Amino acid sequence: LIPAKRFDRFIQILADVGRIRGEKPVGLVLGEGVARPQLQALAAQHAETVDIRFLGYQEDIYPFLAISNAYLFPSEHPEVLPMALIEALAAGLPIICSDIPGNRDIITHGYNGLIVNGPNLAYAEQVIRVLQDQQLASFLSNNACSTARQTYDRRVVVSTILRLYKELVGGLRSRSS
Repeated sequence: LIPAKRFDRFIQILADVGRIRGEKPVGLVLGEGVARPQLQALAAQHAETVDIRFLGYQEDIYPFLAISNAYLFPSEHPEVLPMALIEALAAGLPIICSDIPGNRDIITHGYNGLIVNGPNLAYAEQVIRVLQDQQLASFLSNNACSTARQTYDRRVVVSTILRLYKELVGGLRSRSS
């Protein structure tokens, strides 16, 4: 739990969702880090509108993804390959994420997730949209699974790497001839 991952924003967004809908959403926070005490204090401040559960480090995250309705990822920490998003795709979760490099490479807005660039309320509106529109949630979920299978499955990645190596070796051989 580091500040750049914006778990503070995660809590505030879900608190907005709770205020707007009139029912408390449950947010699961997995992991440990320097920001945990501040995040727990923030969650306590918003306890009337959101139930945030700090579950610590988990070796296997899939049971927690399996019980989730959506995956909110407001991180401002650009990553080349955000594994958290790939894991959420593989779990078939509708994703609501920030508009940063890495996320944009994985998520196609409106196809396998929703990309948000705006204030917390803009995120909250998209979370509510996914929770209330089962057709949209199902569409995003199905496409998330499909994206994970077609792009990030271990067999696909290994065969792509092997093909690239063969092309590289073939190119080197033709230059040396």
